[in-house]
Amino acid sequence: MTRSELMQDLAYVRTLAEEGRSAPLLGGAHFVAWGLLVAAAWAGHYWVISNYTQAELGMPLGILWGGFGVLAGVMSVILQRRMRGKPGLSSGGNRAERAIWEGISLAMFAIALGAILRMAVFKDFDAPNTILPAAVALYGAGMIATARFSKEKVLQVSGVAAVVFGLALQVIANEPYVYLLGSAGALVVLVIPGIILLRREPSAVV
Repeated sequence: MTRSELMQDLAYVRTLAEEGRSAPLLGGAHFVAWGLLVAAAWAGHYWVISNYTQAELGMPLGILWGGFGVLAGVMSVILQRRMRGKPGLSSGGNRAERAIWEGISLAMFAIALGAILRMAVFKDFDAPNTILPAAVALYGAGMIATARFSKEKVLQVSGVAAVVFGLALQVIANEPYVYLLGSAGALVVLVIPGIILLRREPSAVV
């Protein structure tokens, strides 16, 4: 290898390192996929509670959210495989993003499980209504925290909007139309910023 070739290789490695420190976030596909899935599930929930009596809700809601769980599991595997080989995966912003959303996923699981247990034990059929506002507010918190590491303004704006929207949804949590509004909100605060992040993603090969 000539000196010129060696210098070119070193320059290439340095460029990759510099790009790694400011690598684009790789969570755009997650935002889009989860936004579409959640929006569909919440819209489906609204349809069910609008067309069935309270005594009839058990089976259709069980089918709806059971199917949601299965699709969410399959989707998570697909999204994780998609991430492999992406440049910038080990950058600080992307590591922070993964850690933040892992924590939010655990928090959401705890909230959902607690609401379901309250419904089962105390026969409080309004308990699950607290899940949606909490989810939207947690999504916002995750986007704000991710924006602090990545300097992504679109996440900062979407995160603040999601937190405010979560507050509004909490006020009307027991109204049937809260699920319809939540569905529309998921498209705005998750899918739209997700598409923007996707457009900035690097290709699989640097």
